[in-house]
Parts: sequence; structure tokens; C-alpha cells
Amino acid sequence: MYRHLKKLLTGVLSLTVLCAAAMPSMALDGTGNVASVDGQEYATVQEAINKGNGKTVTLLDDAKENVVIPEGATVTLELGTFTLANNGASHTITNKGTLTIQGSGKVDNENHGKAALWNEGTAVLNGGTFDRSKEAGSSAEASGSNSYYTVVNHGNMTINDGVTITQNGKFSSLLENGWYNGAENKSGQPSVLTIKGGTFSGGLNTIKNDDYGELIVEGGTFTNVAQAALLNWNEAEISGGDFQADEGSSCVILNGYLDDTMDAGKLTITGGTFTGGDSTDALNTMGGSSNSGNIEISGGTLNGDIVLGAASNSAAGTLAISGSAVVNGSVTNTKKDNVTISGGSVAGEVSNSGDGSTSITGGAFAQKPADEYIGGASAVAKYQAAGGAAAYYIGEESINQAAANAESGSTIEVLKGDVKLDITADDVIVKNSGDGDVTVNDQDVPAGDEGVVTHTHKAEKKEAKEATCTETGNQEYWYCAGCGKYFTDAACQNETTWDKLVIAAKGHEAEKTEAKAATATEAGNKEYWYCPVCGKYFSDEALTKEISKEDTIIPATGTTSSKPEDTSKPGDPTSSNSENSNRPQTGETSQFTLWVALLVLAGGSFAGVALSRSKRKAS
Repeated sequence: MYRHLKKLLTGVLSLTVLCAAAMPSMALDGTGNVASVDGQEYATVQEAINKGNGKTVTLLDDAKENVVIPEGATVTLELGTFTLANNGASHTITNKGTLTIQGSGKVDNENHGKAALWNEGTAVLNGGTFDRSKEAGSSAEASGSNSYYTVVNHGNMTINDGVTITQNGKFSSLLENGWYNGAENKSGQPSVLTIKGGTFSGGLNTIKNDDYGELIVEGGTFTNVAQAALLNWNEAEISGGDFQADEGSSCVILNGYLDDTMDAGKLTITGGTFTGGDSTDALNTMGGSSNSGNIEISGGTLNGDIVLGAASNSAAGTLAISGSAVVNGSVTNTKKDNVTISGGSVAGEVSNSGDGSTSITGGAFAQKPADEYIGGASAVAKYQAAGGAAAYYIGEESINQAAANAESGSTIEVLKGDVKLDITADDVIVKNSGDGDVTVNDQDVPAGDEGVVTHTHKAEKKEAKEATCTETGNQEYWYCAGCGKYFTDAACQNETTWDKLVIAAKGHEAEKTEAKAATATEAGNKEYWYCPVCGKYFSDEALTKEISKEDTIIPATGTTSSKPEDTSKPGDPTSSNSENSNRPQTGETSQFTLWVALLVLAGGSFAGVALSRSKRKAS
């Protein structure tokens, strides 16, 4: 009995497992609901979408189904951390309305020829990973019977930071913007894709801007290992982003032109970084195109060569390099395209081996371009920092930029043309080996001369000083010790010389004073010369022997008699006329004084005794 019951339970359990495997996705809570809108749960994502117009549809669990956002509907799909995968041969998400996708979950497609996201309306991707997890394409010729784009845009799409689009295949491109066959675009409307951020990896081409595609890239990271990080057939504008293609790729960017309607081949680069692996070019012409298209590069950094021309080219495209564009590689024109370089910098060689043209009117070059490429009126200069490699600048604007950044000890040699340089650094040597007019800081640099060494004045102001009788004075001026030059203004624009600044000494205006004999009562003076301008005295007419005023005075003689004059008054005890003056000193006067003092003391004693007796009597 027990054994039969055990077999029965085992059978029931097996049946339960089989039924569970056959059932649709079920939520972890066992309700079977996989999505919700405003707290209301639904068994399928599509049902939630149908009920959630204008609202947010939130995944509650992984789900396998194909969903469609109908035309006119507006839905926000919150992936959470769950995966929405296709069920059968269809795109996982088809958007014909307005769709916003967010969250950190995944949208996957496992079928051949189908995308994780197919957009015909307006889509904004703020989050999520979009993948073709069973992509089998191994090369441009081998699809593995399971290959396609991960995302296709035939409407208007914006991709922001937080989004990842990926696949491991090399047969289909990762993301297609536009139409593989433009004839299928009955409306003729462009497919507009704006990429502001995100991570994009894999595919034959990582981003393919196809027929009728209009691509705007402001940021993001793009990695390719098969053909190109970007293939542009129509119109693309790139102002940012990091594009990388390893040594297994053909190049970082492919560009081509077929017609003016849907494959115009217009590529504009104003920013971003484009880096190729070993022997991987930065920019090539797409095979099968009529020409290289119309390419304008005014910014950004291309780490690799630019090679224009394909075997199929039957007409001329254009490449214009200008502004702040940096090409860390060569620029090679092999077919009929026309290349112009008016700015930027090129680290490699510039060459033209085809029927097209190459014209250079500006820019910086690590190697001097051939004279045949340089515009007739364009100036050419070589700049070399002390101990550094030479660089060549073409066009006065480029040369002046180099001069403005010149380092002390460097050399600028003008090889051709007229150039007016302004250099702030000291000790920069400027040479003129051509036949043009060259100036540096408004100073002429003669042709064939050894050169002019620049100097920036650091002048010190000197105040005006008035001249004296013997010393020179000077006007107000500024003096630069570095070059020894004088200027009449603080800006050091008006140079002068010392002799024009000096104020000559005035010289003495001395008046002679004749000698005068002293008398008994009046002082006299010696002969001397006096200058009222400086207040100095001299003992000679040549004014070479300076003396003091006291040196000129002869004291009064005092009297004509040899007996000293008696100035005392009659009756003065000290007078020499006093009758006591001739008496001998006997010392009697001193004795008389002593007797008077004793008499006074005695009188005082008698008075004291009398007073004492009087008091006793009274008492």
C-alpha cells in the first residue's frame, strides 16, 4: 500500500513540473501576474500596456512575450530588474506610439531576423540592457542562421546614459537607424536618432546610420571588433562620445555617398574621440559608395589614419579639416576626392595619389607638406622647442597660435610669406629665411638675418629729479634692466635714450665777496665766493675749494691798548677801583664775622633764660 502511494505521489509531482514548464511566466508570489499598472496586476505585459495608456507599466517578474505599444498610446515601461524576452518569431517590443523605457532590467530577443526593440514611433531609453543573447553571426558572410540588429529605429529615438545595447555577432550591425532598403520608407520621413550617452558594443557595425537616417551623437561609448564603430550613409553629426575599433576592425568610421535623397554621406565631426587599434584607420571610404561623401572635421581627436577612396568611387567627395581637429595619423587621398586643410593638426604625412586635389591653407603638421599642396599665398613656418621635434605651421593664423604659445628658448623660422608675430615669452629666436615681411613685437626681422631674440620689458619707474648746481637731474622715465632700454611710458611703447632724459647741472652762480679787515669792534672776512643757488662758499674763483661760512670770518680785534678794558661799574665790590682792592689780605674780615656770630648766639641764650624765668613766675 505504501509503495503504491509513493509511486502515485511521484507521478503527480512530475506532472506538476511539466505543467509549470508549459505555463506562462508566473510571478514569484504565485499569482501568475507579470506586470502592474497603478497597483493593478495583470497576467501579461500586453494586457497591462493596453490598460496603461498614459501610465507606467511595471514588470513584476521575468516574462516571455511579444508586446506592441499601439499608435496613439503613451506608455512608460519600468523594467525593474526583470527580463522581457520574445516568444516566437517576432520583435520583443514593437513601438508605434510613445514609449519610455527605464530600470536596470533586460529586453532580449532570441530569434533570427528579429530585434529586441523595433521603433516606428517615439522612444526614449533611460535605462535597461538590450540584447540578442543567441546571436550567432560570426562574420560578414556567416549569419549562423540567427542574426539581426538588436535595436532598429524607423521613428524618433533618444538614448540617454544608463542604457546598454549589445550583441556578440559580426554579421548584422548592432543598431540600425534608418532603412536597409530606403524604397520601403513610403513616407520618405527621416529616422532620427539622438544618442546622449550609453554603452554600445558588438555588431558588424556598432552604429549604422542607414537610408534616410539622421544621427546625432553627443556622448556614449562605442566599441567594435568587426568592421566599424560607425557606418554613415546619410547624415551624421558627432559632437562627443568615445568610439573604439580594435585591430580586428577595418576602421573606426566608414562614410559613403550614393545619392542626395537618402544616402547623402554627410558627416560632421565637432568633438569626440575616435581610436583605432594597431593598423586600424580612423576614417575610411565605405566600399560600394560613389565617393567618400562630404566630411567636415572641425573638432575631436582621430587616433589613426584617414584614407579616402574606394574602388567603386566614380565621383569626387570632399574632406575639410579645420578648427581644433586633431588627426594623430596621416591623411591620404587615393581617388577623386577633394581635400582641404585650413586648420587643426595632422601628426602624419599628407599625400595625394589619386585624381583628386589636396589644398592646405592652414594648420599644424609634424611633417612639412609638399609645396604643391600649400596654397600660393599661405605663409609657412617651422617651430622647434629647445630640444624638441620640429613642427610646421601653415597660414598666418596657425603660425600666430604657435607664436603665442612659444616657450622660452624655442625657435620660429618663417620659411615663406608675410607674418606679423606677437610673442610674450622671452628668448624666443625668430628667423626669416624666406622673402616675406616678418615682424615680431613690431620689430622687423630681416630676411637671411641671424634672427631676433624676443624680450618682454619689465620696467621700473624712475621719478623725475631736479638738477642742482653740480649734479644732473632727469625727467620721469621707465627702465628695463633686462634689455637696458629707457621708455617715457609705463607700457614701454615709447623708447628713448638716456641723453634725452638727462637734465644738465645748472652750475654755480657765485658772487665774489672782497676781503675785509677786522676792527676792534667788528669782525672782518677773508676773500670768498658765495653761490646763492646752492648756498655754498668757496675760497677760489674757480669754485673748486669749498669752505664753510665760518672759514670766511676774521674775528674783531677787541682794543688798541694792551691793558684789558675794565667794564665794571664804580662801587662794584669786584671793581678794580674799589679802595679795598689794594689792601693786603690779613684775614681780619673773617675774624670779625666770627665775633658777630658769637654775639648773636649769646644774646639768644640770655633771652631764653629770661623767658624761662618769666614762665615759672607766672605759674
